[in-house]
Amino acid sequence: MSSDSDKSFLFGVILAGGSGSRLWPLSRELYPKPLLKILGSQSLLQSTVARLEKLIPPQNVILVANEKFADDIKLQLNFFERRKDAKPLEKLILEPLGRNTALAIGLAAWHIYEKNPEALMIVLPSDHLIQNVEKFLMALKFAITVAIKGFLTHLGVIPTYPETGYGYLKKGRLFSRDAAGLEVYLTKNFYEKPQPAAAQEYFASGQFLWNSGIFVWQAKEILRAIKNFLPETFAALPLVYAHSQSGAPDASLKIKEIYQNLPSVSIDKGVLEKSKNIAVIPVVFGWSDVGTWDKIQQVLPKDARGNYAGKKAILFDCDNSLVLGDSRLIATLGLQNIVIVDTPDALLVCHREKTERVKEIFETLKNDGSGAVLSPKFSERPWGSWTVLLEGAGYKVKKFLVKPGQSSSLQAHRQRAEHWVIITGEARVQCDKETFLLKTNQSSFIPCQAKHRFTNPGAEILEIIEVQSGEYLGEDDIVRFEDQYGRE
Repeated sequence: MSSDSDKSFLFGVILAGGSGSRLWPLSRELYPKPLLKILGSQSLLQSTVARLEKLIPPQNVILVANEKFADDIKLQLNFFERRKDAKPLEKLILEPLGRNTALAIGLAAWHIYEKNPEALMIVLPSDHLIQNVEKFLMALKFAITVAIKGFLTHLGVIPTYPETGYGYLKKGRLFSRDAAGLEVYLTKNFYEKPQPAAAQEYFASGQFLWNSGIFVWQAKEILRAIKNFLPETFAALPLVYAHSQSGAPDASLKIKEIYQNLPSVSIDKGVLEKSKNIAVIPVVFGWSDVGTWDKIQQVLPKDARGNYAGKKAILFDCDNSLVLGDSRLIATLGLQNIVIVDTPDALLVCHREKTERVKEIFETLKNDGSGAVLSPKFSERPWGSWTVLLEGAGYKVKKFLVKPGQSSSLQAHRQRAEHWVIITGEARVQCDKETFLLKTNQSSFIPCQAKHRFTNPGAEILEIIEVQSGEYLGEDDIVRFEDQYGRE
């Protein structure tokens, strides 16, 4: 696959949906699991893009995500696009509402089919761990040879223990094997997350595989299957695609109207469980969906007693426990199989066997309108970062760190005013038609609805304390007029 025609034959699709509610309080509704940097210096999304780069050029990669994550996703993708000779991803498809994987995959397939009706697509979740990338790539290359024959091909992970938190599939007849020993089977059945007794039975039989959510198939074949089994979803694909390509001012509104009338259905339940031409390749490459704190604890480096401690944690006489937190000292004594995750505004303490149920806490808080599920207290921005220091009824206090030469967008707020105090450095402030400099210990008031922005003209970090006041202080109360980072 070295020629230009070959490069247009193979596409990658990365799905960055979901809230990651089981990893609360680190994961939030507006800062989901794919964006987290839990397992290293790269986020789960960045690690996924980096793995796929070894097989597919970025200009052949499509990322599908909810539009509410757009700014953070673009910021993380800048990590790749800033490199010398780097090329941007082929497409970032932003969905107005979450409608599960069938629609997301269908939209990506339609986009690919329009470019090349014979193209193959590799579909990957954006938030999984794969430790042996070489074996992963070997499995994908073998899967390509199977998918070319018209099979909807799936990578099924050989279980290492009787897990109850994963879906399973059962191998059918063996019909091929490659020179490296990789095998491909017909897929017999799909199974939901099992009870412990069933999981033990699946594991002991050797006939069941974990459902990895990694697929390889021809765009035309998955579109044909969606048309057969999900005709309502299929009928929406050309409409959404046409609106997305039109550039019309009301395109986003029309797409949202289509989404509102569509069912939420996964590709597994809606299509794969009903199809007959499903093939599965059993694989072992250090895979985990790292979807719960227990699974995170399993893959992190541990001490001799099975503990993982964050930078500000001290563990005494503890076993098999996970303690994370960066804002204050956490001292523990005599814990066994306990998870502690501390953030500036929320603390989770639970038994490792119960981490699957953290999503119940998330949903309860969400239904109660708690801000603790919406967004974290710290956020990276293209210009630097902000941290919430204090908040209450009608006010919020933030600290901004602005990198040299960087600026916020020119923006306004409908429901809040702001007061800026310069702590270190110098800021160039624009407020409506006035532009002026503020130095250390100087301040400025930004009225509600005033167009404003700050810039760091200096060579050092600019630090600003912002005091917001108003009836509504949500992060979505922003109207942008200009932005050098391409945010809408």
